[in-house]
Amino acid sequence: MEQGAIVIVSSLVAYIVSQFLKNLYFLGNREFSIKRIFDSGGLPSSHSATVAALVTSLYILTGLSTETAVSFVLFLVVFADAMGIRRRAGIIAATVNRFHRTKLPENLGHNIAEVVLGAAIGVAMSIIIVILTK
Repeated sequence: MEQGAIVIVSSLVAYIVSQFLKNLYFLGNREFSIKRIFDSGGLPSSHSATVAALVTSLYILTGLSTETAVSFVLFLVVFADAMGIRRRAGIIAATVNRFHRTKLPENLGHNIAEVVLGAAIGVAMSIIIVILTK
């Protein structure tokens, strides 16, 4: 398998695994939902898993290359966004829902544990995919 394909497969597998685990996590509180597979927010962060897999697989395959450096910057942006703006937007949505009886989505961002677990899944999935494809 070519390096580009390995990077894409690693990132997609990390996303799929984290979204599946997220659905299992919510299974105790809610019934299984196909819609939940595509939702953002919650444990683990699928965005963090995806970019962590991207960085890790690129680093394994190319070392400290320009591509790896660029993907690491993207990784930092995604982490900051998940724990910053998107999380605050969810908190604001919860307040609006409470006072105005609306149904805005509240589970938008992540806390640090959700982001770190997502990143760990991404790293693990990329290592597994690289090993399986070599």
